[in-house]
Amino acid sequence: MSRTILVYGQSGAGKTTSCRNLDPASTYFIDCDGKGLSWRGWRKQFCADNHNYFRTDELDPARRNSVPFILKTIATDDRCKHIKTVVVDGISTLMVTDEFRRRKEKGFDKYQDLAACIFETVKHAADFRDDLTVVFIGHVDIERDQNGNEVFSQVRTSGQKLKRIVLESLFTTVLYAKNDANQFFFETQPVRSTAKSPVDALPPTMPNDIAQVIKLLQDYEEG
Repeated sequence: MSRTILVYGQSGAGKTTSCRNLDPASTYFIDCDGKGLSWRGWRKQFCADNHNYFRTDELDPARRNSVPFILKTIATDDRCKHIKTVVVDGISTLMVTDEFRRRKEKGFDKYQDLAACIFETVKHAADFRDDLTVVFIGHVDIERDQNGNEVFSQVRTSGQKLKRIVLESLFTTVLYAKNDANQFFFETQPVRSTAKSPVDALPPTMPNDIAQVIKLLQDYEEG
């Protein structure tokens, strides 16, 4: 049983940058946004020559360049056993891109297909080998009151089926990335949000460092 983590937040909240301390030798980065990473020297750390970086926004598991196919390959191929962390950045882009590609299709089947693909991708990621962590990064939907104050936040999804599924319910660790006066941090417990983490595993707020999150979760799980 692998470890899955969901990170969500607004653009500029430090979601991608939170991966800066992951070891390139044991990390594979799937760049769905196609915007590259966001720290000094990342091109030398993550690139095709290092076999640890790939750009794709394809969701169809039948295609070899799709996120589900790549995840399954990393989890099952003996040549990928050195990979301990996979980052999928970002899951919201996958949903929007799939919906846009199929915009000329009539009916609701395309939304059912989208919901099934996202659900199965996330669900199956939790069934991979025990030493693997899969980090999904997404955008946020924020509900505000008439004065513009934040009332509630959750990960952004496409279509009513995914809203009913509640994507966060598939994770035990959901991190809300925030930026307050250029202080970047994670909320790990629900404060008008769907953030959550195992009891006593993480502090309520912590630096936006995925490597630190994974270390704390490993220590917690090992007791």
